Amino acid sequence: MRASDVQAFRLAVGRIGRRLRQLYLTSSSEPPLAPLELSLLVRLRQEKSASPGEVARAERVTPQAVAIAIRGLIERGFVVRVRQVTDRRRAVVTITPAGTAYLRSRDDAVAEPLAAALRTALTAEEPSIDQRVAARQFQERLCHVEKSVTAAIDTRKPSVSIMYTYPE
Repeated sequence: MRASDVQAFRLAVGRIGRRLRQLYLTSSSEPPLAPLELSLLVRLRQEKSASPGEVARAERVTPQAVAIAIRGLIERGFVVRVRQVTDRRRAVVTITPAGTAYLRSRDDAVAEPLAAALRTALTAEEPSIDQRVAARQFQERLCHVEKSVTAAIDTRKPSVSIMYTYPE
C-alpha cells in the first residue's frame, strides 16, 4: 500500500469519524454529552464496568478528567459508582439501563444516515445486504483497526523533544 493511499484513508476515516461523532452528539433532544462522557459511556457499555483509573489509561486522559466526566454521567443517571466487594478501597463504574437506553437511541439515530451512505456506496451486486449488519460489521472492523494502530503506536513510543533557541 502506498503512503498516499494510507494518508487518504486516514483523512477519510478521520472525517467520517468527526461527522459521526457530530451526528451522535446532536441526535437527541436531550442536552448532548461532552465527547469524553460519550466515550466513557460507550466504553462502559462494551466492558460492563471499569475502575476510573482503567478508563483513564484506556482513553489516554488524566484521572481528573475522567473523574469530572464520571460525575456528570452519575448526575444524569447514566452510570453508577460501586465499591468492589473484595477491596472496599476500589470503586468501579457501571453503566445503568438509562445509560444503555441513551446510547441505543443515539445508535438508532446514526444507523439510518450511515445505512443510507452505505447503500449509496455499495455496488449493484450487493443491494441485498442488510445495511445495519453491514454497518455494524464495518464498525467492528474499524474498531479492530483502531486497536491495531493504537498498539503499533504504543510499541513505538516515539520521544519528541523540542528545543527552543532564544536570540541573545
